[in-house]
Amino acid sequence: MAARQASAVHGITEIREHIVGIGNLRVVLLKEEGAWYAQGLEIDHVAQGSSIDEAKASFEIGLHTTIRENLTIHGTIGPVLIPAPPEVWKDLLNPAARPRRFSSLSIHPIDQMDGVGGFLPFRGIDYLQMESDA
Repeated sequence: MAARQASAVHGITEIREHIVGIGNLRVVLLKEEGAWYAQGLEIDHVAQGSSIDEAKASFEIGLHTTIRENLTIHGTIGPVLIPAPPEVWKDLLNPAARPRRFSSLSIHPIDQMDGVGGFLPFRGIDYLQMESDA
């Protein structure tokens, strides 16, 4: 099966809401020094937690907040769409790695860009767990 391409879309509705869709985002999970890290590949966003579930939740909330802030400040998701650095991508060459995908859709009312209200949960996330070097 051919790998699906990551994608991101942004639009504004007639009632002044931002619609943001992110599809097929790969996220690497790695444990280092007792903490779990979740690192996006197509979008350079990273979060940590004391467990895998906490790292995943931190990644999702943090990505949502980052998107919201970019919409507030820039009116676009463009600054979010920067891939992870090459050293992160090299982990994909690990034969034990199985790429996973992430998809989400969120709605951000333009006139209510404060707080995390309107957050739709990221239900389509799959994560890629990597072995630690340490």
